[in-house]
Amino acid sequence: MWLLADLFNDLAEVGDLDKPNLVFFFDEAHLVFTDASKDFLASIIQTVRLIRSKGVGIFFVTQTPKDVPGCVHPRVPWRRPCRSRSTPPSPPDR
Repeated sequence: MWLLADLFNDLAEVGDLDKPNLVFFFDEAHLVFTDASKDFLASIIQTVRLIRSKGVGIFFVTQTPKDVPGCVHPRVPWRRPCRSRSTPPSPPDR
């Protein structure tokens, strides 16, 4: 998150673009939010809300939307729940 805060301070305002110039994907998002303090959550909310005007998109990737706190959900403009299931390969015929 410090990188996003640093980018927010350094990048110029570009407004609300159709497509962001730079995108961050936080995979395993539950690790970001588990045991997060209220101050840390507040900084995430502020960063996610304001950094879009700098042309930066943020996506939290997780197994279940419940991993992202409800206070963050409204700040993330696009949520795409996708379900993928992997199946083990079939054994070769002998």
